[in-house]
Amino acid sequence: MDRVGNAGEGSRGSVAERWHPAWVGLAGVLAYLPTLRYGLTRYDDPWLIGDNALLQRFEWSTIRTVLFDFSVERRLLLGAEYLPLRDLSVLLDFAVWGDAYGGHHLTQVLLYGAQCAVAAWLVLELFGSRPLSWWVGAGFALHPVHVEAVAWLSERKGVLGGVLFFSAALVGVRYLRRGAPWRLALALLLLAGAVLSKGHMLAGAGALVMSALWLGDVPPQRRWAIGVGSLVVGVLAFLPVYLAGQAVGMVQAYHGGGLLETAMLFTVVHGKYLLLTMLAGPYAIAYPLGADLDGAADPWLALLGGSALLVFAFFSVRALFRPAFRTPTSFGLSWWLVFLAPVSHVVFPLQNLLADRYLLVGIWGLLLVFGVGLVRLPVRPGRILGAAWLIASLAWTMLQVPHWESSRRLRTHAVAVHPGHIDSWHRLASEAQERGHFDEAERFVELGLAQAEGAEDRWRLHHRRALILKERGDIDEAIVWMRLAASGRRAHKAYANLAHLLAARGEWVEALAAARQATEYEPRSAHNQRTRGIMALRIGEVEEACLAFDEAVLLEPFNPDNHFNVGLCGLRSDDDAKRDSGFERAIALDPSLAPQVEQMLRSGPR
Repeated sequence: MDRVGNAGEGSRGSVAERWHPAWVGLAGVLAYLPTLRYGLTRYDDPWLIGDNALLQRFEWSTIRTVLFDFSVERRLLLGAEYLPLRDLSVLLDFAVWGDAYGGHHLTQVLLYGAQCAVAAWLVLELFGSRPLSWWVGAGFALHPVHVEAVAWLSERKGVLGGVLFFSAALVGVRYLRRGAPWRLALALLLLAGAVLSKGHMLAGAGALVMSALWLGDVPPQRRWAIGVGSLVVGVLAFLPVYLAGQAVGMVQAYHGGGLLETAMLFTVVHGKYLLLTMLAGPYAIAYPLGADLDGAADPWLALLGGSALLVFAFFSVRALFRPAFRTPTSFGLSWWLVFLAPVSHVVFPLQNLLADRYLLVGIWGLLLVFGVGLVRLPVRPGRILGAAWLIASLAWTMLQVPHWESSRRLRTHAVAVHPGHIDSWHRLASEAQERGHFDEAERFVELGLAQAEGAEDRWRLHHRRALILKERGDIDEAIVWMRLAASGRRAHKAYANLAHLLAARGEWVEALAAARQATEYEPRSAHNQRTRGIMALRIGEVEEACLAFDEAVLLEPFNPDNHFNVGLCGLRSDDDAKRDSGFERAIALDPSLAPQVEQMLRSGPR
């Protein structure tokens, strides 16, 4: 693969020639400094980070659990994934910063800055052009599609996996060109770390294979070593990630209903990804695209995405079989396709149809293609076009970052971009309810229902309305809406909350039936198990209650209420060991429970 350059390279600016392109990482850091004053957003942050008691205990037992405990209960505590390096980084954040989440954001920003630095350095190592390295690095650092990955603490896995993978690629390219077994070992170790930070980084093995194929004048033994080694190490690192994901049900059904339908759907998704790459925002956590493909823009997106896939595939396949065509441009297009594969839904059916964070590493390939075109232009047009791109990128990024300042701003922006996003309407209503603004909460529910005709998750808005009515004291009307919400397996939480509402009206037998339905639909929910235990204990089904409370403890071992319930169950069943261990653990986790425990012990079984 030839190095990139043009006759005017030296005149493009002495700064680009004198300074190492890795300094571009500073631009990535500066762009996201505002996030240092942000906290958690109610977009997975509470259950993955804020309420995750396991990762707030810097102990050897926690490290062992993160690395070696593959039980479903522990995996559910850790984001329903096996990503040990991600979890250890969060654990270290709590050890250093505690719950000062500005420190967690600082870690995130520094990781991103390092990723940008190494991404720019990789361009220089591959192609030997400082102007190209600077431009691709700056374009990467400032691109607005990265806002989700950097400003959202729950995407720690992306920025950590990204910096480890780009480092693996840089060291791998140096091994290909300069040799030394330690470089090979380090590259493979970094690749394994990337995969154990985020499973999608398995695509990095393909990128290292590409590097081995595209680089010229490399000894064959080095090509084979990095190619075979990266594939073997990548698969071995991914295997526990995949098995853990299967065990907790993270592998989804195909979005389109079948493989062919999903492949057709993905042409639309790919078209949207290309528009986002080309700065055709707005950017958000949700977009008005769905598996039904009934949007007015869908045919045009399908045409764009499908045509681009064919063109990119043509140049990539041609380069694989004809070394003369292994150019930086074909390398960039192939890189895009390699990192597109694990988020294409054709290879792995993912939970989300599309997301900005899925482009975190893959976008480097298209920026490389654009950068090659820029450095081959005459100096002045190249500078003007490149500057315009970077200014537009920075402007979009500066507009996007503030949306992550609070959950309310994030969700308000989400429904502005995608009015049919039910989860955001639900979250807006929930936050208004927590503030005691019940009329506002009802208004959000109404707005969401108006947009949710026929939506599968419409039940969430019915569920939220029932909870609002309950808090307002209208139990009868709340039960009507909760029955409407309890509409199938996906709505298992509604069955559990229906049980609580029925219990408030004294209908304990029906309440237990609803709680049993909740645990049948989702037995891995501590809330569901706890609800079943409460209802069963109330009507004298002590054995069933004890089994439910024991399961709740396994699922949420740091919840003092679960241990209190176990102690109560031991008290009712005359099991002194269960009683004592449950109450002691509950008090250890929450000393304020001591008076209640003493009262229970004095009054005895009831």
